[in-house]
Amino acid sequence: MKIYLKKWSISLALIGSFLPALSQWSTGSLPFKTARHGVEFLNPEEVIIAGGQVGNSGSSQNISDNAIIYNVNTHSWISSSMNTPRLEPIMVRGDSGVYVIGGASAWGDVNGNGWKIENTMETYKNGSWTEFSIPFQTMDGNAVHVGGKIIVAGGMSYWRWDSSDGANIEGTSLLWIYDEADKTWTSRFSSDGRFFSAAASDGEIAVFVGGLWIQDSIPGDHLDGLYQSGAYEIYNSATNSWSSGYLPSGHNRSRIVGCYCNNLFVFVGGSRANGVGSNLVNIYDGQDWSHTDIEFSGARAVEDCATAGNKILFAGGGRWRYETWYNNTTRSDLIDVFDADSKSFSRDTLERSLQDFKMAGYNGKAVLAGGVNYVGTEWTSYKEVYVFEDSSFVNVGIQIDDNQKEVSIFPNPTSGDLRFFSRDLIEKIEVYNLHGEEIIRIQNYDGRNNLSYHFSKSGFFIARIFFRGSEKIEYKKFSVVTH
Repeated sequence: MKIYLKKWSISLALIGSFLPALSQWSTGSLPFKTARHGVEFLNPEEVIIAGGQVGNSGSSQNISDNAIIYNVNTHSWISSSMNTPRLEPIMVRGDSGVYVIGGASAWGDVNGNGWKIENTMETYKNGSWTEFSIPFQTMDGNAVHVGGKIIVAGGMSYWRWDSSDGANIEGTSLLWIYDEADKTWTSRFSSDGRFFSAAASDGEIAVFVGGLWIQDSIPGDHLDGLYQSGAYEIYNSATNSWSSGYLPSGHNRSRIVGCYCNNLFVFVGGSRANGVGSNLVNIYDGQDWSHTDIEFSGARAVEDCATAGNKILFAGGGRWRYETWYNNTTRSDLIDVFDADSKSFSRDTLERSLQDFKMAGYNGKAVLAGGVNYVGTEWTSYKEVYVFEDSSFVNVGIQIDDNQKEVSIFPNPTSGDLRFFSRDLIEKIEVYNLHGEEIIRIQNYDGRNNLSYHFSKSGFFIARIFFRGSEKIEYKKFSVVTH
């Protein structure tokens, strides 16, 4: 049985106008309209909304270097700037901060080579941005953090418009792996040499599903030279090992989205052909695969998903158009809500049909920011930020004060062996992963003021430390990177 670290007092006030039976929504707004940006939680209270195309519509839009630090509790914000403007960057939170990877910094035909797609990334930590070169260029892909590594399943590496043939594109078909401790990149071939794979992680295991693979060097309109893939890879950081396989026949598709919740990796929807959506759901429980469907009327390439508490929200999207690579033939206002406890779906709606937004989740909350809606051929972007809170979820985490001095731990990060030192006698130490699950309990039977323990699994952890003869509790965060 798994034990969860709980916060016993939460607000269940109902805010917002949709999903009233399941949760609460609250709404705020950004200082500008935006789409095709990135979103990631910085901490339990703040998200970073970075890059994108900013403005009202059409020619009035520009690629942005804005990075808004948005408070999901107060709906207030402060502004910062990245070093480079980025359209459709890949964002992920790691041990060393929030990463913003790739993206297009200029559109149009740049020097006859199509869009300028970046081979740089930036990290945000302690209020500042730092930019680095990376050994590949990509945009509109996915990335996960797992066992001290950032793994990028890339999107496009080339985009150029051909009026006679639609958009010519190439994809980032390697999985790129960044070791946060060593600050080095390695890569491995993905099955089928595909791109646009969905990605989900629980912090120890990462799963990559579906995508497209290319036969022609520069394919064009309507999947010319492109093929849907049903391949998947699974990376286990504890054993530093990879495995791979294929989904059942007929489950080949691209632009799937995937999220993790309560021991389940859930992959929903996707595109089966130009303008043809999917209602398939593939679920991996850490050992076996199963599949089900969402309602057929919701068959689509879901725009994005996020985990909030015991639920995953699969929102918006439409039926993807491969001739343009940034549009749908139809757009959806649906939210398919997966309950990880009952393994069932329910449904509600957004305020409008929406695409080109991004989502992120942390503990019991999920955020959906910006996006675009079309009426006929006219399109408008939006600046609303929607915050979803699963009102049935009490595992909303803890506040960690990095200035607490009662206990010190060394080394941090560690390759396995970790020592806890205290001026007071330690009673016991409980260790939790980022999902609030208790991993181990170290009982101090000898009454010492220091303890040692060997960790065999990589990841990011929180230690809850109790003291002999005291009600005081201290929290420490640390990371384990095994090789």
